[in-house]
Amino acid sequence: MGTNGLDTSTYSGSVMHVMKVGFEGHDWYTFGTYSPDRENFLPQNGLRLSGSNLDLRYDYGNFYASKSFFDDSKNRRVLWGWILESNSQGDDIEKGWVGLQSFSRAVWIDRSGTQLIQWPVEEIETLRQNEVKLENKKLDSASPSISNGYGDRITVALSIPTRCQPQVGLGNCEVN
Repeated sequence: MGTNGLDTSTYSGSVMHVMKVGFEGHDWYTFGTYSPDRENFLPQNGLRLSGSNLDLRYDYGNFYASKSFFDDSKNRRVLWGWILESNSQGDDIEKGWVGLQSFSRAVWIDRSGTQLIQWPVEEIETLRQNEVKLENKKLDSASPSISNGYGDRITVALSIPTRCQPQVGLGNCEVN
């Protein structure tokens, strides 16, 4: 199926459409076909929700009220939404706001046609500044804090050797 998105005005027998619905504080989706002549959407799975983690949600965190658009210049569907924070009500009142807008994500249908794949849009890389690289460093609770000197959040990419056993923890692993 590839990573190409489609404009919502594209119709044919081979085009898979996605319908999104928001309820219970989450955004759910299903695949099917849309008929502009009949103005209806026919879900592949009958739009059944089991209440399990097998149901198709855009995100399994606190992601809701999502919107998408077709980016004509890069031939992709872009999705973003709102994310609730886990602050106390008092903190929210003090800040004067609740929640954040998510990073934009490119969205496409996986090869099997059974779920959506998402990945942050490439433009997010332009936000990264002051990279700090630590290679072959052993990290433990006595390690100094890591800062890039910009903001109060960092992105961490770890490569963990296969000889580590995740169920034991990172205590004796070397981070590459």
